[in-house]
Amino acid sequence: MLGLLKLNSIKENILNRSTNNAATADEEVDTLVFPVHIFSSLSNFKSIIRGLGNQFQQLICNTNIMLATKRHNLIGNVVVRNKQLSFANTTHDNQKCNSRGCLQCPLVNDTNRISVNGNFINVPHHLNCKSKNIVYMWVCKLCNGKEVYFGRTTQKCHDRTTGHRGCFNEKKWEKSALSMHAREMHQTNFSLEIFSISVVKKVSPQLLRREEFKFIDKYRTNSLGLNRYKV
Repeated sequence: MLGLLKLNSIKENILNRSTNNAATADEEVDTLVFPVHIFSSLSNFKSIIRGLGNQFQQLICNTNIMLATKRHNLIGNVVVRNKQLSFANTTHDNQKCNSRGCLQCPLVNDTNRISVNGNFINVPHHLNCKSKNIVYMWVCKLCNGKEVYFGRTTQKCHDRTTGHRGCFNEKKWEKSALSMHAREMHQTNFSLEIFSISVVKKVSPQLLRREEFKFIDKYRTNSLGLNRYKV
């Protein structure tokens, strides 16, 4: 009788152990992934990690440890990235692109701050003749800075300047506020060279029109400037 009781006890323990193991197998297993750069002893390192599996299980329970290997950055990529960062931090004395043959560079304003109808506007020197998606400002030098025009373009600024320059003739003078002003007020100096240009802001193409209107409204160039001309 005693022997039968012992057999039943052993059977019950075995069944309980099987049930617990099945429950453990059904538990969700988490995975921890560690990025590791490739190095000469990587295979030995992986073997060490695998050998510590039981210790990891005691510390972090039912969790797999995985290593995601990746290569080091190529020296060329590092040089290019550092070069780009150095350009971003470079300061300039003005907005001239200094490209050979650029027709806008001689017209670029050289000052850092300009007064427009009682308000000052700062000139950002990280922008230049080749900047795109910008709001630009033309100032008539013969009117002592009192006649100002704001415009916008998605082109490179010097390309838009070429468009204004093309209006200084008898056929197209009514297609630009600059040529209209020069013809009306400075007949003997009917040339784009009587103006200076500054790039005042760079924004996304979707915001260009709104930003242009903001400058026109803030500096009142639609009533006290060249934006009063209806082109």
